[in-house]
Amino acid sequence: MKRSFAILLLLCGLASVAPGQKVTVSEPISIRNDIAFDLIGDLRGQFLLFREQVDGFEVQGFDEQMKLSWSKEIDFQRRRPQIMSVVGNDDHFFVTFTHKESGTTLLRTHCFDPGANLVDTINITDLGSAYFNIPLRSLLSEDKNILVIYRILRQKEIHAMAVNLRERRVLWETLFAPEDMVLQRDYSYFLVDNSGNLFFILEKEN
Repeated sequence: MKRSFAILLLLCGLASVAPGQKVTVSEPISIRNDIAFDLIGDLRGQFLLFREQVDGFEVQGFDEQMKLSWSKEIDFQRRRPQIMSVVGNDDHFFVTFTHKESGTTLLRTHCFDPGANLVDTINITDLGSAYFNIPLRSLLSEDKNILVIYRILRQKEIHAMAVNLRERRVLWETLFAPEDMVLQRDYSYFLVDNSGNLFFILEKEN
């Protein structure tokens, strides 16, 4: 999630602008009451912005001239979720979050259409009652279709799960412990390919 005190939306995205390329800039948007925001991107000719505010969540739609055309509150059914990831993909966008329910913490993904209407929910996993002591991290495949969520347990185990966003299903969930290493000491990072294969890369000092 991006955190800032000002926002500027560019029609051409984040890439460098070539000579002669047209750029459209939105009017200034006040985000004083925002905790975070995510630019979802272009869905069916409109640019969507997800805003996490002090008193709730909102999606705003901008037309081709980057004029605000509509906004809609996102209802999480009185839950106070922790937003993990917001991804725009084809004709939908996906909000992955955790929330408390009956003393445990659940990890879910909501799927929305371009009008910010809830289409489907993916129940990913039950993280248990001790989740808030163990932060979650996420990574996305190059084609923005495979989302991996993972956490490090007891400094040596990795609990990871992968979601296929287009198919709206959990691909796999695993718990593994790399041999002869301490995750907080040894430098490591993850990569996920477009097929959902997770690669764990480790660098250790001799």
